Amino acid sequence: DIQILNQQAKRNFISVTNSEEKLDDGYSIAIFIKNGKVNFSINQPVINNAGLRVDYRLLKVASKVISKAEE
Repeated sequence: DIQILNQQAKRNFISVTNSEEKLDDGYSIAIFIKNGKVNFSINQPVINNAGLRVDYRLLKVASKVISKAEE
């Protein structure tokens, strides 16, 4: 379970998936093919909780950025 792994992992841990839907499950980054092109989406709160930050240039070109934690 990715949420348990994220909670127990040491800082600087990034989890990558190939499904954009799994970002809601606690993955950090999704890399996938859309319209024949490689795309990526970012779950910024998960990355921030790992003690990392995402460069603004990556945020600008990402297909989707989750910027707030789900309530």
